[in-house]
Amino acid sequence: MRRWPALLPAAWLCSALAVAMPAAGARADTLQTIAGSGRMTLAYRESSVPFSYLGGPRQPIGFGVDIALKVA
Repeated sequence: MRRWPALLPAAWLCSALAVAMPAAGARADTLQTIAGSGRMTLAYRESSVPFSYLGGPRQPIGFGVDIALKVA
């Protein structure tokens, strides 16, 4: 029974969303900071293939990076 590999992307996305969703008060502060500065900070891990990794010098790639850029 090999069902767990199909569940890994869904589990990763759920855990990423849980971390990305702060409390309502913190969320409002974050959105105000983004609106005030016009900038967002995105983070990635350099060795989490296929989620994020370096494709060259200071060039993050991976589908986690793609999702973060689409959300931004």
